[in-house]
Amino acid sequence: MRKILFWLHLVTGLIAGLMIFVMCVTGALLTVERQTLDWADRHDARVVPVPGAQRLALSDLIAKLEGPPSAVTLRSNPSEPVEAVLGRRTVYVNPYTGAITGQPSKRAHEFFEDLRAWHRWIAISDATHKNTQPIYDAANLLFLFIVLSGPFLWWPKKFTRRHLRPIVWFRGGLSGKARDFNWHNSIGLWTNIPLLIIVATGVVLSYSWATNLLYRIAGTQQPKFAAAQKSKEPLNWQGLDMWIARAQAKLPDWRTITVRNAPSPAISLSLDSGTGGQPQKRFTLTLNRATGEEVKWEPFMQNNLGFELRILSRFAHTGEVGGWPLQAFAGIVSLGGAVLVYTGFALSLRRFLAWRRRKARVSIPEAVRVA
Repeated sequence: MRKILFWLHLVTGLIAGLMIFVMCVTGALLTVERQTLDWADRHDARVVPVPGAQRLALSDLIAKLEGPPSAVTLRSNPSEPVEAVLGRRTVYVNPYTGAITGQPSKRAHEFFEDLRAWHRWIAISDATHKNTQPIYDAANLLFLFIVLSGPFLWWPKKFTRRHLRPIVWFRGGLSGKARDFNWHNSIGLWTNIPLLIIVATGVVLSYSWATNLLYRIAGTQQPKFAAAQKSKEPLNWQGLDMWIARAQAKLPDWRTITVRNAPSPAISLSLDSGTGGQPQKRFTLTLNRATGEEVKWEPFMQNNLGFELRILSRFAHTGEVGGWPLQAFAGIVSLGGAVLVYTGFALSLRRFLAWRRRKARVSIPEAVRVA
């Protein structure tokens, strides 16, 4: 059984290895996407407030813009600009003067969009990715099998120091096959569980059947969301300062508050007390537009279990769910996956060359006998 599992492990690795390598390297870079974009977008737009300076009321700030925005994001950091969406354009506004101080970095966003395209389907154009995405998703599924089968192949015959030393920790002074074997086993051991989480959540993100299975395991149904209604009526921001004050009082440790305006009797505010990639720290506050009275308070963790797991899967995939320490760890684990591909290919090549040499040694006496 172990021999069958070994050959399945080896063959699937050879089939999907190149795509897994690309996924691991690009995935490691994508773990820092949020922090990199935050810096690139708002680094030059940040302000140094004068001691004693007071922020403008948001209603006054909006009045200074070229038109009513469709959404506004306020950050608790006094140096951070206010973010306003004007049509298809996003601008950053000085919260003390109302002057526009910058826009999101186009080059940084394009870089990560291309990187994400390579991570998901090894293609940048929309026309190509429709053909490559099913192959790439299948490679991730094979990666899941490789990660699951790894511990069974790693398991030593005897738990003695002599048997464990080559496969548990890095050993210096090794080269060739011994080094590749040591790296493949030790990295595979220490990254197995986090790599399993990363790959399994990737499967959930790739396949609808995996998402349905997740809801089935949770014993809940997928929620149905009503489509957003579009309206050509001018957006009314009257009462904005009252809405923001209500939200700040509801969640004192807020970091961002986003108001998306829509022509309806109620107004919804999205509050976040985390880094932006922690859905468990997100809340939605619905207020009566005219009176400011609370209509509904919805913490993320009050959703049904299946929906929570599905959303958490997205941010567990990059480690964002645990903040920057877990993001850094996920990036290191992803790089470890790339090393596993390299050492796996190296060990397979050495095995093939050794088989060729054995075959050559066996065939020489036979040729002499025939002669």
